[in-house]
Amino acid sequence: MGSMKSTFIVPLFKLVAASLLFFILPVSSVSAQGLFSWQSFSAGVKAGVCLGDYKLTAPEYSIYKHSMSANAVAGAWLQYRSPFGLSIRPEVAYAGRGVNLEWEDVTYKLRANCLDVRMAVLFNLTLGKTAVAPYVVVAPAWCMAMYGRIDYSDYYTGDIVMPLSLSSMKRHDFGVFCGLGLEYPLHGDGWAIYLSAEAGYNWGLTNSFSHKEQGTSVSVLNPSLDQRPAMGDRFARGIEITVRIGVPFGKEIER
Repeated sequence: MGSMKSTFIVPLFKLVAASLLFFILPVSSVSAQGLFSWQSFSAGVKAGVCLGDYKLTAPEYSIYKHSMSANAVAGAWLQYRSPFGLSIRPEVAYAGRGVNLEWEDVTYKLRANCLDVRMAVLFNLTLGKTAVAPYVVVAPAWCMAMYGRIDYSDYYTGDIVMPLSLSSMKRHDFGVFCGLGLEYPLHGDGWAIYLSAEAGYNWGLTNSFSHKEQGTSVSVLNPSLDQRPAMGDRFARGIEITVRIGVPFGKEIER
């Protein structure tokens, strides 16, 4: 159990430490020059959809037809904007993940409700003097599956409904989100908000099959009566599309 915890705690600690360092150094530099202002910070919420799938690497599962599952995404974020076009944006969100598989009379559906924590780095681009600002975002991410279910059905065994807690699925996943966004600031007398739309790809880096799934018989992902251990790797994938609204900590928009 200790080794399993260190497997995800140590990389998570390194991720947080590196992100905080990236955050603190620009703030310290800008503050020393007298350029720091609360308008450099903003916070807000996001909502959208994730079109998800899981990549199965074992050739035994190549017979399955994949179809993406649509899942909700909702969360909150905090952003610091440096004067150099770089921003850092920690965020936490609920994110649904899943996959639909079919083969002859076999159907398999996995739904996982996850806590998603990211430390995004953004590079803002400029389009002349237009107010619309495109940006590129890269975010290392940690995801924890909190609950969910697996629905499995075939001709011989009938329907199986299994809570995710009983499937022995690995709970912790690390990955990278890469995407593009467009931001548009609005402001008036004493108020200001940021509106943005963002689309990108979630690239899971951790095999979500647990050691138990790979070492004992499982009642899913097997297109026969022979219940065998899970084979190969299973990586989370998904296209995420969100809209965001945020407010600066001051009353003005600072680009």
